Amino acid sequence: MLYGYARVSTDTQDNSLEAQQEKILAYAKSAGLEFAELFVDRDQSAYRIPLHRRREGKRLCDALSPGDTVVFTKIDRCFRSLKDQVGTLAKWDEMGILYTILDLPIQLASPYGRCTLGILGTVSQLSSELTGVRVREVVAYLRAQGRPYGGGRPLGWVKVAREYRPCYQERETAHQVAQMRSQGDSWAKITLEVCKAGRRKPQTRAHSRGWYSLADIRRLHWAEAAGFPAIPPRSVLAGQPACSRASGASGAGQPAPGA
Repeated sequence: MLYGYARVSTDTQDNSLEAQQEKILAYAKSAGLEFAELFVDRDQSAYRIPLHRRREGKRLCDALSPGDTVVFTKIDRCFRSLKDQVGTLAKWDEMGILYTILDLPIQLASPYGRCTLGILGTVSQLSSELTGVRVREVVAYLRAQGRPYGGGRPLGWVKVAREYRPCYQERETAHQVAQMRSQGDSWAKITLEVCKAGRRKPQTRAHSRGWYSLADIRRLHWAEAAGFPAIPPRSVLAGQPACSRASGASGAGQPAPGA
């Protein structure tokens, strides 16, 4: 029985699901083997997550029996950790499971094939580690400059033109939350009142309506009490607030004085 494995982390033509699936099915047809199933992991890191712990990778490992064949298009579609690669392939060898990497036209079971696999596995892991180093360096630089990084944002601030700017609408919402909490109102009641007032997050992810959850309300209260996260002054454009004093759901008005 032949099983295929694909991992999709980008939309590039070479690594798209359609491209990987087409190559695996073509190989199964040319080899005259019965194709059983294609397991596809989406947005699963092959460097941080071993194959047997990925969602579809675990299903693949559980489905394999002695004599089966596993096919994937490139080594980095299945492995980006040398430890994971060596351990998984050694286990497959013990079980009598064959494996084929379509972009390696060599006998993987031969001494030269095993040596090539080891070298490519080392290079793949090195590439992942160097990418991680570069990402951390960029994030550290952006943080030091007070510029946006990653997908989140500090409470009370918004991202505009690669800069953080104060969001007075959200700060006023946090101030109202603090007032209601000081009056003894519960978190659930405060959350409901904020929703009724039409208060929403200034920037939201795709497909999100932007309402504040109970956990968000608690974080707003803590941010208000702490004076909101500090951002380096150079990133704040004086007199050009990105998010003004809220008026219902619209957020229209002038910046809060002294904010």
